[in-house]
Amino acid sequence: MPRVNSRNPERDPAAFLGEQLRRVRIAAGYRIQDSFAVAMHVSQDTISKAETGAQPPTDDVHALWMELCSVTGGELDWFRAALTLARNSKGLVVEGFEPWLTIERQASFLRSWCPMLVPGLLQVEDYALPLFLAMGKGREKAADLLAVRLSRQDILAATEAATGVFLIEESVLHRLVESPGVMAKQLGRLLAVSELPNITIQIVQGAASLAGMFGQFDIAGGDEVPDTMLMWAVQDQTTHDKVLVREAIMIFELIRGRALNVEESRTILMEARAQWHSQQ
Repeated sequence: MPRVNSRNPERDPAAFLGEQLRRVRIAAGYRIQDSFAVAMHVSQDTISKAETGAQPPTDDVHALWMELCSVTGGELDWFRAALTLARNSKGLVVEGFEPWLTIERQASFLRSWCPMLVPGLLQVEDYALPLFLAMGKGREKAADLLAVRLSRQDILAATEAATGVFLIEESVLHRLVESPGVMAKQLGRLLAVSELPNITIQIVQGAASLAGMFGQFDIAGGDEVPDTMLMWAVQDQTTHDKVLVREAIMIFELIRGRALNVEESRTILMEARAQWHSQQ
């Protein structure tokens, strides 16, 4: 059933865009969202969120919407501008995690800021699984999520592997996940990965991490994909918004400029691993 739009189109650019998307959909003969969703090969929820302004459409969805509704010329230019305004007003273009998997594999560089947990690309199985279970996932679902996470990690050692820079807040090394033995194993993994020629791991101590305390984020980009940011929250949020990605890169480089160098970071990792070993 279509969502009731509680947003004010006169004040919310995303809601105003949604009204216009609904207008051209109906004018094109798609009187109900379900039939339009079938023609678009997307879920009815995607159509509903776009038309209420809850979630502006992605570039691909927007382009197909315009094509199916025969929007051309000056009206098409208007819709493109309205989409940009709607995204800016929302702050984030929420696309979920699936698009990130493709972007991550095609990227030539990766940046990751991690103030709470070891980044997923560097997690060992015994560290990752308890995290999924702690999130309330059932055993079967947690196993599926774990398989996806572990399968992502082969990009670090691929023939043409991306260059990765991982900034990890020092407290992450001392935050117990499952057991001291698991933590020692996880830190051993970080030390091993840090020896790969394409990977840099730097530890961030104390006040140097304050610029990134609003949360964890990853950035990927390269010749084949636009600069893209994934923010980790209750729901993973992926955005190509140039302003937001540029701001995240600025924050990342600010943190990195105050992080320990590679050798100092390896020393901290070895010391933390030794501490966990002593607690087994």
